[in-house]
Amino acid sequence: MMSRVGPIALMFLVALSPACRRETTGADHSGVGESKTIACNDSHVSVSGVSNTVTITGHCVNVTVSGMQNHVTLDTSDQIDASGFDNVVTYHSGSPDINSGGSNAVQQG
Repeated sequence: MMSRVGPIALMFLVALSPACRRETTGADHSGVGESKTIACNDSHVSVSGVSNTVTITGHCVNVTVSGMQNHVTLDTSDQIDASGFDNVVTYHSGSPDINSGGSNAVQQG
């Protein structure tokens, strides 16, 4: 019995290791006046609320920012959507499809 449990347990641990895990659902962050770092891992990230500071590492498929006065810095994304008022989104590299309106700023930096 132990000979079967060992390999099964090993496969389970390998499947859960960060090197083998791929995030598919992304992350949502909402709040007021919070600071957070999120690893994107080719997924979707949504940031909403008021006066949050969020750093997103890695490549994202899509980043959505809504609310007011949020400051979001990210490595790279295929698409960036910004709605609300006075949000600032800064991406480091790439040429994302940008959808932004009102008093929001989406810029490379």
